[in-house]
Amino acid sequence: MNVASRGNAAESGDQLTFDDEKRLAILTELERILAAEAFRTSKRSRQFLDYVVRQTLEGKGELLKERTIGADVFDRGPEGISTENSLVRKQAGEIRRRLDDYYKGADAEDSPARILLPVGSYVPEFCFHTDIPCAAQPTPQLPLETAVSPAQPRSPAARPAIHFARWAAAVVAVVAAVGIGIWAIHSRSAPFPLFARFWEPVSASSESAVVCIAKPVVYIPSREFFWKYSDAHNRDFGLQWQRLNQRLPRDLDMAPKWSDMQVQEDYGIARGDAEAAYQMATLFTHLGKSSHLRIGEECSLADLRSAPVTLIGAYNNRWTIELMSALHFRFSEEHGGIAIEEQAPNGQVWKPEWNSSGRPSPWNASTELQPVTDYAIVSRIKDSQTGQHLTILAGMTGPGTQAAAELVSSPEKLEQVLRGIPSGWDNKNLQIIIRVNIPDGITPTTPQVVANHSW
Repeated sequence: MNVASRGNAAESGDQLTFDDEKRLAILTELERILAAEAFRTSKRSRQFLDYVVRQTLEGKGELLKERTIGADVFDRGPEGISTENSLVRKQAGEIRRRLDDYYKGADAEDSPARILLPVGSYVPEFCFHTDIPCAAQPTPQLPLETAVSPAQPRSPAARPAIHFARWAAAVVAVVAAVGIGIWAIHSRSAPFPLFARFWEPVSASSESAVVCIAKPVVYIPSREFFWKYSDAHNRDFGLQWQRLNQRLPRDLDMAPKWSDMQVQEDYGIARGDAEAAYQMATLFTHLGKSSHLRIGEECSLADLRSAPVTLIGAYNNRWTIELMSALHFRFSEEHGGIAIEEQAPNGQVWKPEWNSSGRPSPWNASTELQPVTDYAIVSRIKDSQTGQHLTILAGMTGPGTQAAAELVSSPEKLEQVLRGIPSGWDNKNLQIIIRVNIPDGITPTTPQVVANHSW
């Protein structure tokens, strides 16, 4: 497989050009993609992909920014710039998922070329085959060297900072790979049949596993507010890293107005959720199972209905709250703060404990408030409303969520827990409540099971 040849443009540094043969191959592949099942149901995805491919072929790749795509594809004017940014990013993520589905299916057999949309860019990449068809090589394993953006050369001085999602995915992949050998050796010497039965519905599915984590709305003061504060107090907040990492004092003498607050689309994943997502990515790698990460609104009802899903987080994850509302154990805010309650006559209630008395809820604004004890629910739902197997790992605070993920990804720990549950649970819906201590307010200790229910 090789990439689009740069011809004379490689020496001059001009925009990449395509000969007639490659242009025809790209357009032929574009038409096949747009007519395929993966794209047939989404008019917006077809319009987006058609636009960015044709703009690139016309030598206009440098114009493919959120603002221009929002205006040309979605008819968004300057007054809708904040909504436009979110819409374009979400649609680009949707296209990447649909392209991945397309190249995994029969529709992509004998493709004359391959069209990719790299993370962090709206400029498509094209690759061409010689002896081996592009469709025969899975997209996730495509070497970075074989697919180069036809926009400007990716010199270190010219390219922007690497997007957080790409960095996080690389870290997870590397760490997971390091652990595979240890896992394999350990698994051969100590089989864990209950652990295998717990994850059997996911392992046996022909679909990739989906991991959904929440991304709450995050507001921070505008640059203009920071600048005003800097001028008045001789503090330097001129750079983005300073505004995102240096805290304003709690006794702020110039309170921001609501108009000073801006939504930050790229931030907001909780520490415990990130730790849990890492645990699940590592687990699925060990199980030989491919997986996809969905963040915030990227996790759609279609995702929940199409594959085994693991939901991470409680109060910040709308799907967790909605899908657990009718279960035996659920999350509640009806008991003087956040709590887990048992939906049964004389049912029990579990609440987190804090390092400051009289503070029933983490929503009270205080950087000193930390949990010292948390409770979490592990839900394994075979008969879910989505029609797919559903796993929910959710604590009332971040450390509880992290502990739940560590439990279900550890063969030793999960095997021990499942031995104490009445037989037959593997053919039923199952919920387990764990209690975990958090001595430093961040890192959970080994969990203790306090209740379970199967039906």
